[in-house]
Amino acid sequence: MTLESSFPFLSIAAAIAACVDGGGSTPARDRALKTCALGALALFSYFRGIAPTEVPAALTLGAIAEALTPSGVLRWRAANVLFRTAGALVFAYLFLRVGEGRAAFLGDGAKAGLLVALVAAGGFGLARLRPVAAVARVGAIMEVGASLLAAIGALTLYWSLWPAMAGALGVLASETLLLAAAFWGRVRDGPHLRRAVWILSYLGQAAMAYAFLR
Repeated sequence: MTLESSFPFLSIAAAIAACVDGGGSTPARDRALKTCALGALALFSYFRGIAPTEVPAALTLGAIAEALTPSGVLRWRAANVLFRTAGALVFAYLFLRVGEGRAAFLGDGAKAGLLVALVAAGGFGLARLRPVAAVARVGAIMEVGASLLAAIGALTLYWSLWPAMAGALGVLASETLLLAAAFWGRVRDGPHLRRAVWILSYLGQAAMAYAFLR
């Protein structure tokens, strides 16, 4: 086994360990495991050499964000927001560069319907953040807005790149769950929710990378 081929196994092992830990016992260890999981994916996509440079760049930004992520609402008051937003914007740029642009929605009813649903749900969700404290609100809007843009950009891709579409929607779903638990009180925070958020986020980013690594 080469060093390059070992990175996916290292990433999966770290991701599973972070999921089992649940982020409740030792936050520092949880951040380290999540950083390792995304960092190993970034290294694999870089050394693989067949993916666009945006893929390892976005994964690296995601790994840095996990290393800097505090718990709870403080997540949207820290520097991790800038890195997570930048990572989502890099993916969005890649999707818009590779995809069909507006033509993807003109000739495909399924994509057009998904676009309308995303825009409506995103607008409703971001509007509900108005009562939140200013600093946290700005951070949350940046992070979720960038994830929403990445999801919309993914819909412009050809159907052969469907893992990227599913991955972008998974990342957006993870952001939605976390926001609901932190600000709206509709979802109960706890280890199970944190595991769900991490699984959706990790698998989403892995799927977006996999679409360009096949």
